[in-house]
Amino acid sequence: MSGQKNSSKPGVVFSAILGGCGNTVSHAYAAFFGKGVSYVVDSAFHANNFVAQNMPSTSVGLPSGALWYDTSNIVHRVP
Repeated sequence: MSGQKNSSKPGVVFSAILGGCGNTVSHAYAAFFGKGVSYVVDSAFHANNFVAQNMPSTSVGLPSGALWYDTSNIVHRVP
């Protein structure tokens, strides 16, 4: 856990706060970064904002769960 004023609830395992301020980990398998980020869902990365660069523009050859964008810059997830 790094950053400032971050905390973890007792008994929470397999989670991390990567930096920031005022974040609290309260569920397993989650990661947090930012300021005052709240828990939304298990097994996810939580942040105030998220920027993805150099994403593929087609789903061809990507594994299930990968993200890609189309010609209208709409992000999709490979089923």
